[in-house]
Amino acid sequence: MTLELQSLFVRSPRRIRLRYTGALAAGAYSASWFALACLDGSTSDPAITGAFLVPTASDEIELALGVDLSPGGEYQLTSAAGIPAVDASVTALDVTAFRPSLARQAPSASVSSDDTQALLYGEDLAHDGSDLVETPDGDLALSTGPENAMLGVVRRALSDGLPYNAAYGPHLRRFVDAPSPSVRAARGSIERQLRLDDRVKSVSITVLPDDNSGDLTLQGTVELIGGLKRSFNESVT
Repeated sequence: MTLELQSLFVRSPRRIRLRYTGALAAGAYSASWFALACLDGSTSDPAITGAFLVPTASDEIELALGVDLSPGGEYQLTSAAGIPAVDASVTALDVTAFRPSLARQAPSASVSSDDTQALLYGEDLAHDGSDLVETPDGDLALSTGPENAMLGVVRRALSDGLPYNAAYGPHLRRFVDAPSPSVRAARGSIERQLRLDDRVKSVSITVLPDDNSGDLTLQGTVELIGGLKRSFNESVT
């Protein structure tokens, strides 16, 4: 009895799924069984970088590719003879031609503006400055959207470094009680640090020293990606 390739699905620009007429043995999941060629020159011949088991389908193999398939390009998959099935049957040499459509899927109707903002600005555990915040039912609260981005911006602006990253933050305490000309250096250090956050598009900082206490007041306006602008006012003692 011969194991046969039943169908080929292009799942993404770098994923192809193969379905066979029977359950596959462990030895079937090797990229060495397969070779892929581009026949029309739209791409180079994509290398097959992996052949994976599909947990919910013992008769399928998923192939990972090293080059994106070209939509509408002409490709040919060659499967070697001898790919084993669990019933001891094996494949004959098979050559399958296909053209990937890779049509772009419409956005899901279930995606909300909150989901989009979470993707843009991140999501993290909420912190009140001294401890993690809990919800009324005892779970840890989450911070998301532009507010989460601004919490990150303010933390970076006030930070004197982290145990695992001494370069994080502008280290503003070195400017407390410093001469007035150092204000320009403090402002530049803050702005350079905040631009390292990929959610920040532009930033404008004012540093106001208190001549009596030596403390610093930071006033900042940040434009986030997406065009949102937020301001903050913080003190460093």
